[in-house]
Amino acid sequence: MLKRFLKKLAHYSIFQFLTLGTCKYARKMLDLLDPEGLYFANSQVITREDIRSKPLKKGLDLVWAHERVVLVVDDIKEVWKDDNAKNVIKIVPYEFFDDPRIRNLGHEIGQMKVRSTENSLGF
Repeated sequence: MLKRFLKKLAHYSIFQFLTLGTCKYARKMLDLLDPEGLYFANSQVITREDIRSKPLKKGLDLVWAHERVVLVVDDIKEVWKDDNAKNVIKIVPYEFFDDPRIRNLGHEIGQMKVRSTENSLGF
């Protein structure tokens, strides 16, 4: 279904990838989304390292197009700057694992890393 969606949009669109994740994360996601490199091979890729705003918010000021012609597909509208929210179509989050115990494991590991970092910093 994703391949069909990308193939159809490719006739009318230029794809760009913006994530609050790291560059390494972005590359992994692009490998999953477009393993043949048909749609994102020459795309602009924006990661958390490129975002200067604090707190981290995604913004169309980083994208190589005027905001009037940008359509954003994201599962979290709240990570976008308020003035860009009108461009966002919120989609259902993609769940890689069917089993919620496995799905929640990643979140729990992330929380453990945060707590571990806080403890080592004396919080």
